[in-house]
Amino acid sequence: MRGRKSEKIAFEWLKQIKREVNFEELLEVIVDGKEDITEKVIEMEKAPLD
Repeated sequence: MRGRKSEKIAFEWLKQIKREVNFEELLEVIVDGKEDITEKVIEMEKAPLD
């Protein structure tokens, strides 16, 4: 991950997937099989673009 936060990586991955696949809502984002960062990614998605 080279110093990048896991939620930022997940958010970028989610944006890429949304371009390719139609889905209504994010179900769950788990890091390393143990840390749930779903809410952090949802917050990033709702935030205004910089």
